[in-house]
Amino acid sequence: MKREYTFENFVITPSNQFVYNIVKTVAENPGGVHNPLFIYGKSGVGKTHLVKAIENEIKITKPDFKVLYVTAETFCNDMLEAIENRNMRAFHIKYRSVDILLFNDLQFVSAKHMLQEELFYTLEELLNKDTQIVFSSDKPLKEIDIITDKLRNRVSSGVLAEIQQPDADTRVEIIKNKFKQLNMEIPYDIIELIAEKLEDNVFDLEGVVKKIYALYTVNFEKPTVILAKKIIDEIVNL
Repeated sequence: MKREYTFENFVITPSNQFVYNIVKTVAENPGGVHNPLFIYGKSGVGKTHLVKAIENEIKITKPDFKVLYVTAETFCNDMLEAIENRNMRAFHIKYRSVDILLFNDLQFVSAKHMLQEELFYTLEELLNKDTQIVFSSDKPLKEIDIITDKLRNRVSSGVLAEIQQPDADTRVEIIKNKFKQLNMEIPYDIIELIAEKLEDNVFDLEGVVKKIYALYTVNFEKPTVILAKKIIDEIVNL
């Protein structure tokens, strides 16, 4: 289990409070009223963190549960391999005998009609058994192009929950939390600078934090505002 993907390490803010509460409820009571659950928001707002937190929480609190976390790419590759090997039965056993299905990057099923058909029938069987299903996507359901109406309708029959972009105060808390996880104290002016300069993507915040930590622990380079500006410029210009 990756230590950072827990509910305790997720920074709760007004922009994600609703989604956090829903996801926590799902982890505590899978297959309940919030099923299926569709989480969406721009890249880097914490969708994968919350989905993986469900997986990790369930493994601790309900060790007998069979939890399957997959991406759209993995689902597609598994299906194509099963077709090639003429072994769809094994594919169906893998995906239709779980207690919880966590499906990341739903937006990538777009334009793959055979994949969507298989996913739809998998959902039908799982939901008929009250199996919990959680989707995440970088796009709202209505903006996923070339998705079949029946798959869209099946997903939208559950709860749709958006995680919004973090505001400045939230970014500060995220950065502080990242440094705390690394057991590293950092001057507040550096934290404030990072939060001010990187507004769009939590992954960029994490990249700066990890680079500062690496330079400090490997090169013994003390964190400074000048160093932080240099690292931020590197990230922005990638």
